[in-house]
Amino acid sequence: MSYKKMIISLFVVFTLFSQVAKAEVNQSNPMDLIQELTSGILKELSTKQALFVAEPSKAAEFGRNYILPYVDNYKMSRYVVGKKWKKMSQQQKDSFVQAFTDTIINSYSRSLIKLNVAEIEVIKNISKRKGRSSIVTEATLKNGTKVDVIYRLFQSKKDQKWYIYDFSVENVSLLVNYRKTFASEISKKGMDQVIINMNNALKSVGE
Repeated sequence: MSYKKMIISLFVVFTLFSQVAKAEVNQSNPMDLIQELTSGILKELSTKQALFVAEPSKAAEFGRNYILPYVDNYKMSRYVVGKKWKKMSQQQKDSFVQAFTDTIINSYSRSLIKLNVAEIEVIKNISKRKGRSSIVTEATLKNGTKVDVIYRLFQSKKDQKWYIYDFSVENVSLLVNYRKTFASEISKKGMDQVIINMNNALKSVGE
């Protein structure tokens, strides 16, 4: 995935959740969840983007408060690590989930000042098996660029609600992209060092 597409995808995902600040969205149906999040998004962007540009910390705070409730960051982290997940201690798992989540949130917040989305159209729901769903959308940037973004959701057996666990831009999965990167890093440096490196990178961004 190119850097530009990655930024576009992060931006689209983050801005989708701008509606959460107003009301809790419907998680009983995947199509409704994405549809509700996209409704009225242009108005929200026009009022919030300037604030996020002026105060990046507000963007990160917003993401933590209003994105995470609708995303399964534990499932994302487990997939990114792959087979090595089973060999990790619970402390390593918790530390990785926290560091990976913070990394994603920071990426979302930085992307807010880079691109402007003019329109997001929810096109269709593809469901090949029970409890899994892919919502196809098309994002149009203000420069006219159109980007296909697919959100992958699953229905939790615990509360029967739907959660986002991955998304792809032009058929390139964000999680697959991260998994390739981390697989190489973990093999070379070990899990503990990878976690330390992520936390150090986060500290440098905050300085």
